Amino acid sequence: MTFMICFVASVDGVVVEKEKARVTFENEVRNDVDPGLVEMIQGNTFCTRVYPIQHGGTRTVRVIYQDQVKVENNNFFFNIPIYFTTTLNSLNISLFCAQASNHDQPEVLLNAKLKQPFVHSNGKYCSEFHQVNVQQLGGERSITYMLNNLALEQPIYSVEIDPDDHSEAYFALSYMPPLPQSNEVKLDSQKTMSVCILWDASFSRTNVENPNHEINMLKIILDAWKLNAINVILALVIFQNVVEGPNTFQLHEQLCWPKLSQFLTDLSYDGATNLFQLATISTIIPNATHYFLFSDCLLTIGNDGPTQFNQLATKLIWILNANFTHEPTNVSLIKHLINLSSGGYITREKIVTENNANEIVQYIDRPQPRYISTDIINNASVHDIYSSHSIMLATDAERFILVGKMSLPTSVNIAINFMILNENAS
Repeated sequence: MTFMICFVASVDGVVVEKEKARVTFENEVRNDVDPGLVEMIQGNTFCTRVYPIQHGGTRTVRVIYQDQVKVENNNFFFNIPIYFTTTLNSLNISLFCAQASNHDQPEVLLNAKLKQPFVHSNGKYCSEFHQVNVQQLGGERSITYMLNNLALEQPIYSVEIDPDDHSEAYFALSYMPPLPQSNEVKLDSQKTMSVCILWDASFSRTNVENPNHEINMLKIILDAWKLNAINVILALVIFQNVVEGPNTFQLHEQLCWPKLSQFLTDLSYDGATNLFQLATISTIIPNATHYFLFSDCLLTIGNDGPTQFNQLATKLIWILNANFTHEPTNVSLIKHLINLSSGGYITREKIVTENNANEIVQYIDRPQPRYISTDIINNASVHDIYSSHSIMLATDAERFILVGKMSLPTSVNIAINFMILNENAS
């Protein structure tokens, strides 16, 4: 469940940790988006990467901050962190809440010093806080407020007029698609699967404990498919700075797993990693229905762009990585590959926990829901829609958020297209 806060100023933004900003920035660049980035250098001095700006012109950047919302008994609880390390001469906060369809007024909870009631004004609920000489407190201050009696499936939307151009407005829509539950998906014993195993044998994976956990998880997955009489053809590709294989195995053969397990156990881990050479695997193994990529996705050779993976990502890519959280991992590339392919990422925590095995098998066999596109029904002028491309939806009850810009005064009717259980839904 997510919510959004827009910070409006000459530059709209939100303060985040430097490392989180870097990961988000790289992820947006991989999606062919040119984001702006503002970094505090010292005092009130900022460094920014916002372009292009014409000579003598200006540019406004709008950044959306998303956070998890706590839900209890159809009430939504929003927590807004307020963190500062020095005494503030003044603290001014304005909260604007789009009017919900149930017309219930938001309620500010906790933090009595910052507790001001919401009042209804211009179609929105507003609450303002003004304090002077605000002393530093240990830890983090926060404001918590609640929206009452909101059904999970109820769409929430808001429209805000552009302060620089009153002929246009920003809009945001929050909606929970009807995602399937895991028990709604059954294994199809009649289907044939062609799984290409891409195994990273580079030097960064020399901690043999991690690959051994991955081998055990691979056995659990294959045993589940074999138990359900699913016909599986396996192709094993080993890669470092060069590619070796493929080696082919038939799951129904009696010696399939002993041969495959021994092959993986005897591997030596050395050399650099060139993931970009996997971009042409689809021409070598054209009938693959799934890719299992066992890797930390670190790149030591090759500097091609992520578009090189477009052909590979036409099939599901499942990435299994038993690295500890403190060990290096290319998180931004992992997110790019699974989002592009509608696959998934299985971390060490899930791999080493034996009681997660059935959940992981169901996760892999369940068709992943996706946002496909947005259709404008009434020929209204709408642009700058985000997400601008098809993305995979999380199945853990998170709301889908769509934002964009529209011309006034025409109202906008839109249809959002999803792919759920391999069927189109709007």
